[in-house]
Amino acid sequence: GPRREAQKAFCDWSDALAATYAVMAWEQVLQKAGWAEAKIWAKNKFMSPTRLASLSRDKMYLLRDMARAGLLKAADAEEMQMQAPTALEDGSRASDHDTFVELDSRTVAMLMAVLCTAFPANLGVQTEPSVSELKLANGGFAAISSSSVNSGALRPDGKPSWWLYEELQMNESRSFIQCTTRLEDWQIALFGGLRYQETHNAEKGTCMELDYWLQIGSKNEAANELLLAVRQDVRDAYTWKALEALERG
Repeated sequence: GPRREAQKAFCDWSDALAATYAVMAWEQVLQKAGWAEAKIWAKNKFMSPTRLASLSRDKMYLLRDMARAGLLKAADAEEMQMQAPTALEDGSRASDHDTFVELDSRTVAMLMAVLCTAFPANLGVQTEPSVSELKLANGGFAAISSSSVNSGALRPDGKPSWWLYEELQMNESRSFIQCTTRLEDWQIALFGGLRYQETHNAEKGTCMELDYWLQIGSKNEAANELLLAVRQDVRDAYTWKALEALERG
């Protein structure tokens, strides 16, 4: 419907990133045109002004905490907090402007890594084009919620597609995943899963297993060796950052 199309205008492959872009655009409108016009802008895009204001505050706190933990440089966190789309002319009506902002590829890659580590076990994979649901870690299947920007986005070409979700909802006949993000295979390999173990299988071309169900790897042995080495580096980096944060108090 119109609400979902308004969300997809910000990002059509990640609900989380669509919300991020919406908040940043909201902040620009609020700064340049004031609260009254920002409310009109939000309602025209089927969004709640109160919810946007709350998310804006949450973003500020999260950026501050990421900088304190060493995941972001203080200057980068400040830049992300203040970054805005094209400026509005003084006195213009915010509701007349279709403001939009795009983060650089480095920042988007970092946000996807953060999402993977925030919901490491919430992974889904589409294994067959004829199946309209994703296979989940619990062995079951779930459809992407119709409220997601990814509704109807499963690939028909037979190639696997990888997905992250925030919440799983179940009813008597079917399960649905909410707040979804489409991931690249390398993002799953490096950041997905609560735990991993080496499970070399030359026939399948895999070198690791995530959470005892998802086989990852390549038929290229050198690629598998590199993947395992980088995955271990990522794991070590998390450990050292956690220890550093504890020392800082």
